[in-house]
Amino acid sequence: MPAYFIAEVEVLDPAPFQEYVQGAPATVRQYGGEYIARGGAIEVLEGSWHPKRLTIIRFESVARAKEWFNSPEYAPFKAIRKRTTKANLLVTEPDRIQIIHRPCNWMQGWEGEMDTVHAAFLHNGATDPNKLPAKSFGY
Repeated sequence: MPAYFIAEVEVLDPAPFQEYVQGAPATVRQYGGEYIARGGAIEVLEGSWHPKRLTIIRFESVARAKEWFNSPEYAPFKAIRKRTTKANLLVTEPDRIQIIHRPCNWMQGWEGEMDTVHAAFLHNGATDPNKLPAKSFGY
């Protein structure tokens, strides 16, 4: 199962960090990793998380990501990263990441909540329960 290595990095010493930028990608490729995002512009859509730099790398598995992370090939670049940045690092599998989409209507948005108390016709966007599609929301 694929895995994603995610790094939130703040570069503290840019000049020596360039050696990491130039050399680390070859070690990622050597272990079958593929960059999904690397140091591009970040736009915060909501919340208080404001990463300076974000890197996402896909590996074939968590085990393979860990092999790369602990490899002798990556070790010198890891040392550079530790000296020149402040970082938060993690690895995850896609089945552990959930994106939940739950339809709501203008009334729930206005109230600032998505709840299950409203009548089913509001969740369907209708104002008349008789105009609901057959068998929708238990009707």
